[in-house]
This record gives sequence, C-alpha cells and structure tokens, in this order.
Amino acid sequence: MVKCPGCGSGMVFDPVSQKVKCEHCSTMLEPEVASTTMTVEDQGVFESVLYVCPQCGGEIVSDADTVATFCSYCGASVILESRVVQMVAPSHVIPFKIPKESCKNIYKGLLSKAIYAPSYMKSEEQINKVRGIYMPYWDYDFTKNGQIRLNGRKSYRRGDYVYTDHYVLSADISASYEGVSYDASSSFSDELSNSIAPFIVSDAKEFNPSYLSGFYADTADVSDEVYSNDARNIVKSDLQNYCRNIPEFRGYTIDSNNDVTLGLEMTSKEVDYYPVWFLANRHNDKISYAVINGQTGKVSADIPIDYTKYLIGTLILSVPIIVLLNMFLTLTPNTMAIIAIIFAAIIFFTVNGQCNLIYRRENNLNDKGMLSKRTAKTISAGMPMKQKGRIIVKPAIAALIDLIVVVVQPVYDYVYYIAIILSLVFVLISFYDVISGHNRLTMRKPQQFGVRGGDENASI
Repeated sequence: MVKCPGCGSGMVFDPVSQKVKCEHCSTMLEPEVASTTMTVEDQGVFESVLYVCPQCGGEIVSDADTVATFCSYCGASVILESRVVQMVAPSHVIPFKIPKESCKNIYKGLLSKAIYAPSYMKSEEQINKVRGIYMPYWDYDFTKNGQIRLNGRKSYRRGDYVYTDHYVLSADISASYEGVSYDASSSFSDELSNSIAPFIVSDAKEFNPSYLSGFYADTADVSDEVYSNDARNIVKSDLQNYCRNIPEFRGYTIDSNNDVTLGLEMTSKEVDYYPVWFLANRHNDKISYAVINGQTGKVSADIPIDYTKYLIGTLILSVPIIVLLNMFLTLTPNTMAIIAIIFAAIIFFTVNGQCNLIYRRENNLNDKGMLSKRTAKTISAGMPMKQKGRIIVKPAIAALIDLIVVVVQPVYDYVYYIAIILSLVFVLISFYDVISGHNRLTMRKPQQFGVRGGDENASI
C-alpha cells in the first residue's frame, strides 16, 4: 500500500489525474516518486498480496491491505485466501484512464440498449462489483530489414489466348512492429481480450508498483510460445499488404504464399500490464462476463435473454408484422405455408450455427491460453452430435411439413392450416432452442483453473 507522506493514509492511483492520490487529504504524487512498500528489487520482483479463490482457483494480486470478498472470475461471494508473495514485475504498464464511475456509466449505457437483458444484471449492487484489473499481455516486437523477394505475375489476352508472365520482384524493406499483443493469463479468455482490443501501446509507462495502488492484477501463466506464431502471422499479413502497395509493384498479382517473413526478427517479447474493468454476473450456477478497456472505454458483454421479457416483446412485435403482411400480401394458405418454410429454414441455420459456437466455447477451442494449460483428456465432448441432432431436427421437420403441402397442394384449405399449425409448433419450440442456445453461449459454468487448485463444487 502506498502511504501518504502527509497524513500516512493509503493512496491509490487516480485514472483522471494519472497520479497517486491520498484518499484522506487528497495529496497527489507522481507514480514514479510515490513512497511504497512495493518497490521493485534489482532482480525484477516486487512484494505483493496474492488472492486465490477457494471455489475456482483463480488468482489475482494486489497491494491492498483490505480483504477481497468476491472472485472476479467465478463471481463467488467468498473471502479469498491471501498470502504475501514475490511477483515478477512486468516491463511496462498502461495506466487506467477510465475511472470506475465512468466505467459503470458505459456499462449501464450498453445495458439500456439490451431490452431483453435480465433485471439482475442491471442492479446497482451487481454493477458496483466491477473491478479494475491489470491483465498481463505478451508484447511482441519485430523488425524487418533487408531485401525482400516476391513472386508476381501479369496476365493479358491476345486473341483467344491468355498469356501469363511470371516475375521475381525485389525491394529493400525497413520496418518495425511494436506492441503485437496477446493476453498472458489463462483466466482471461481470448474472446474477452479480443473483444476490447486494441490498446494504445504508445501510452505504456515503465512499470512502477504505484500504478497498482487501488487496483488488482492477474498473474501471467501462459508461455510466450503459445502466441508467437500468431503474432508473426499478423506481421506477415501486414508486410504482404505493404508490398502490394509499393508503387513499382502495382499492376502485378503477388502470390499470397510468398514468405515475406524471411529475415523477420523478433526483437523482444515481454509481459506488460494492460488495464481492464472486469465484471462477473453470476446467476444460479452460471456466469456471464462484461469487460471494458480501461484505457479506451471499449466495452463488450455477454448478455443473456430473459424469457419473459422476450415473450412479451415478441407478442407486441407480432401485431404490426401481421398488419403489414395483410396490407401487402394476400395471405392465402399456400402463401402462409411458404412463409412458414422460410422461417423454419432461417431458424435451422441459426440453430446449427449456434450449436457449433457452443461446442467451440465449451471446449475453449477459441482460447489458446486456456488450451495450453490443459491436456487432451480435459477437453469434453461439448455438445454431442446426438444432442445437436435433436435440436436442429425441429425446424427441419417444420420446413418438411409445409414443403409437403406446398408440393401436394391439397384441395381442402384445412389441410394447409393443420400443416401450418403443426409446423408453427415446431418453429416455436425451435425459437426456445435459439434463446436457450444464446443463453448457453452468454452464460457458462465458471472455469476451473485446475493448475492452481480450487473446487467450484464446494459450497458457496
């Protein structure tokens, strides 16, 4: 805890002034000169308090001398276990610029547009649980100096023939890339970190523990090798685009398989701290997350749908839709059957896509950091094909029923109506599957960070 030189009270980093501020007498100090017990030693470590959640095993660190009473990752309202540890200091830190009140207003603004969001997400008590956490990121820097050789071609037509001339294009390149970053914590999913990217790395400061005062920090536990190839591929893609825009190369078709990374050197790889406002919305045994970039204010949140609100909203919306259809279309039984087929087809593809997304999320297939901490045995079957088949067969049945009557064209109208009613029943059930699928994507069981210990099945 940073101590005020005037009154001895605790001081915290103030995002607005970018200084360390006394909570009692409002004394302000530059972070670099603030007195703190968290001094970085010569070997690049500093003393901090490590908090471990007894439910999920998630870890955060802080200089605070207060008790942490809830977990940021599983939302459990428990007192986190704490102990003093020696932490490896990051190289740089991007300080928080968005204060907590502004962060809460940003989140409330997002929720105000989500008319079907559950009420518990909008409670002031829940929103107050937003926590400022410095997330560790691997920061890769690259340089490319020297000649680059590319395969290019030009095609032209003469009479009935198309001729293609092949060329070897060369140019001297001098380029540098700084701040190609990926989160270095398995607790922080890649989906969440990507949703609030990018950070402005030019604002990074040399690390000083004073920036942590009043905030928390996650621990880095993902190897730099996990994302090094992804970082290199980003640079490769940008180099290829740069080469295509070289004036002398215009008019040539440059093959995309050129290896422009020959001679590309990774000049540094280091762990830096980036600011993130983090909120875990826990309801029953499921959790959804909201994150806000503490530097730019970019927000992203998993927002489930309240069934009751959705049903009321759908009933209200259906009235003008029916009126418009009657105004512009003659709703014959055959037309209604065709419309029902279209609805069923849309739902079929929507549900199928959701099932694939659910499978990927439940198995963390979009999260290399989490996968790097797991073995193949810990990857579950996700959504089995049998379960997926039961879900997507309903809109298929609905479409098939209507398709049969459209093709057969029975003489009696009541046959159409019976078929349409049956298909609508399947469509309505499929709508429920769509909402359930959405909620399954936005709410999940809390992760178990087994490499750190923890048991979510323990009583809360």
